[in-house]
Amino acid sequence: IQQAFQSLFNIIIPLQDISLLPTRKEFEGTHTFVTFPLAVACKDTPEGVAHRLGTWLQHHSPMVANFQVVKGFLNLSLKDSIWLAHFNQAYHG
Repeated sequence: IQQAFQSLFNIIIPLQDISLLPTRKEFEGTHTFVTFPLAVACKDTPEGVAHRLGTWLQHHSPMVANFQVVKGFLNLSLKDSIWLAHFNQAYHG
């Protein structure tokens, strides 16, 4: 997300300012990023920021399989390989 902001909007977001929330069950994805606070700095609407971020992440991140935008909420779906690596690490300790 940090790289996407720098690439798309030429804005550096400190890592500690990037937080992901669990996606609500009625929506697609597992992790949600809220774009409302950053829309003004990006000179776009929250939905526009979310769409641009989602598209960038889907094409450039090895972790993101898909995304869904609901207003200014960017719901991310991780690739199966990420889940498998996480479960293998937990299993094998």
